[in-house]
Amino acid sequence: MKFYLVVLSILCLSILSCKKERTCTCQIIDSGTTTTRSQSAGVAFSLNIGIPLPIPPITITEAKDTTIVTSYAYGNSRKTTYDKASKKTITKACPTKSEESYTDGSTTIIPGTSTVTVSENGKKTYTCKIE
Repeated sequence: MKFYLVVLSILCLSILSCKKERTCTCQIIDSGTTTTRSQSAGVAFSLNIGIPLPIPPITITEAKDTTIVTSYAYGNSRKTTYDKASKKTITKACPTKSEESYTDGSTTIIPGTSTVTVSENGKKTYTCKIE
């Protein structure tokens, strides 16, 4: 009787731990801020006709420096299917939770008039589960 019980338990364990198709589903939350800084040069007009006149230059537009900060948060999900994977393999491949930070930036220069600088700072959070 013991022999059959041992054989049956080994058979059950081998069926439970066999390799099969497994799925890792991750919820991805991307959040952070985008900072946009716009700097423009002022435009002045001066009447210089060759004779020194005490006329000051006329300002057409003033120099400006503007900064706008915008927050954002996006949600997304990703599903990955592993064929013939054991439970141990899928546990290593599908982390429970992880985070990554990132920074990105760009600058656009219009010669003589303005500069626009955009920088993005954020964090991606992954929360995964095995199905």
